[in-house]
Amino acid sequence: MPYCLKRPPLLLLLLLLLTGHRQPPGWNRSVEKGYVLLYTAADRPDLGYYRKTVGSGRKAVSRFFDSAFRKPFGVYVHPSRASLDSTWRREWGDTSFRSECWMVASGVAHRLDLLARRRWKDEACEHRAEDRPATQQVITHELVHVYHGQRNPSGDFSAVTGLDWLVEGMATYASGQWDSTRRGQVGRLVASGRAPESLDGFWKGRERYALAGSVVAWLDARYGRSLLRRLLACTTRAEALRLTGLDEPQLIGQWRLWILTRP
Repeated sequence: MPYCLKRPPLLLLLLLLLTGHRQPPGWNRSVEKGYVLLYTAADRPDLGYYRKTVGSGRKAVSRFFDSAFRKPFGVYVHPSRASLDSTWRREWGDTSFRSECWMVASGVAHRLDLLARRRWKDEACEHRAEDRPATQQVITHELVHVYHGQRNPSGDFSAVTGLDWLVEGMATYASGQWDSTRRGQVGRLVASGRAPESLDGFWKGRERYALAGSVVAWLDARYGRSLLRRLLACTTRAEALRLTGLDEPQLIGQWRLWILTRP
């Protein structure tokens, strides 16, 4: 039975209520395990792909943090960048916002927004829809943001300050994007004396994903997964540093030594 009927199942209505969003006009919806998939007719042929990648991503995130998502959420597959930008303008309260070509997805506690992969060739850069492992990591990265938002007092991260390096680093590391290429980038930066001197610097420049991911990788190696779970609730840098027992220079110094001495 299709889920675009006028009277959808009670479970679907409950899930939509919990995600806090109505079905956009002209869109279709499908209730899945733990989330509602919303899409337009043009992306119906790819439903199997989205179910598989979101399902795999949810499992990977829950396995990484050793606990499940706290509540259902919506997954919106946008048929165009114009649709994605329109949503981001509304959600972020910026009527003049225009996304850059590398921006293909976002995640907060109650929703994941994604540019349809069939549009990546014409409306995106730095991403190839044909590269399925990388595309899976992109979706898993955003699902980490969803999971993170569900455990943070500011579910959309709007009240989180000074923690871009942690929010993005957590998603990069937990999604598997801190790979050998990015590890090499960080190693070369540190070896050449060009590593950041402040935590703000870890989320700047072309290597920002590599740098941010490396800090979370070090925190995991140094303190274990339990600390990463506790860090999810932080809204300020001071809170995060307090959990590590280090000040900013000490943290960066120990991270730098780890990068230089790790195998």
